[in-house]
Amino acid sequence: MYISKMRFLFLISVVFCVKCAMSQIVVDSIKLDPLVLDVYERQTNTSRMGMTSLNAWAVSNIAVGGIAFNGSTGKERYFHQMNIFWNVVNLSIGIPGLIGTYKNRAKDFESVYKYQKKLENVYVLNMGLDIGYIATGWALDNFGKTKTGVTADRFKGYGNSLVMQGSYLLLHDLVMYFFYKSNNKRLDQVWDKVSIHPDGLGVIIKL
Repeated sequence: MYISKMRFLFLISVVFCVKCAMSQIVVDSIKLDPLVLDVYERQTNTSRMGMTSLNAWAVSNIAVGGIAFNGSTGKERYFHQMNIFWNVVNLSIGIPGLIGTYKNRAKDFESVYKYQKKLENVYVLNMGLDIGYIATGWALDNFGKTKTGVTADRFKGYGNSLVMQGSYLLLHDLVMYFFYKSNNKRLDQVWDKVSIHPDGLGVIIKL
């Protein structure tokens, strides 16, 4: 009876080890799936393109604003001033963002999928904020029309700047959103090859 128990325990151990090994093979197959790797590369390249675009916009606004600020008066002076302030913030976001695109992320299906959904949600939120910037700029400009002198110029200049900056960001974030959204077709193809295994230890890729 003792020998039978030992054999039983040995058999259970072997089965468990085999299942764990199979689960590891499944995970590795997901990591090496060419569609997942393709989405990973597309995410990285799109992020790099977006941060490069944002940094280029910020640098050009700071350069033009810095030159035009000293040579302008009235609301145009405040327009360029706000462009400088706004794009210093953009640059403080864009430079770390661009550097971050060169850092390796996990390439397994779960990580790539979660990152995809995170990016989509971030850009939807950003577009909502962009509309808020435009609305705020419009409100400041209209408020400035009720004032006179330097106060009127300041509100009008700042308002026009916010409308322009918000419009650019809205276009930028909209384009980025649709670029990322296009990855879903590839991820759906991966989902079509995935099924839950009854033992609950992982998933199986249908080759």
